[in-house]
Amino acid sequence: MAKIVFVNDNKTVEVPAGTHLKKVIEDNSVGVYFPCGVGRCGSCMVKIVKGMEFLNEKAGDEKKTLEISGASDDKRLACVVVIEKDGEIVIETENVF
Repeated sequence: MAKIVFVNDNKTVEVPAGTHLKKVIEDNSVGVYFPCGVGRCGSCMVKIVKGMEFLNEKAGDEKKTLEISGASDDKRLACVVVIEKDGEIVIETENVF
């Protein structure tokens, strides 16, 4: 199981590998907005404080959107992130731009 800590929402949840971060956020009422849901708009950008190695690689629209926005390497678009491995993932959801 992967342990996900949402710092700004003071929530910790455990999910199996293969779970989409968007589902975890929606199921636990974490404060992230998903207008496009496909990695193009950047509205769901989060900061991965710890555990980037447990997530899928940046690719496609997500990679392009992060590059265009000038996002640092610790940023991800929550709508397209998949938790691929067990481990602790710490996420900040506010003021990440």
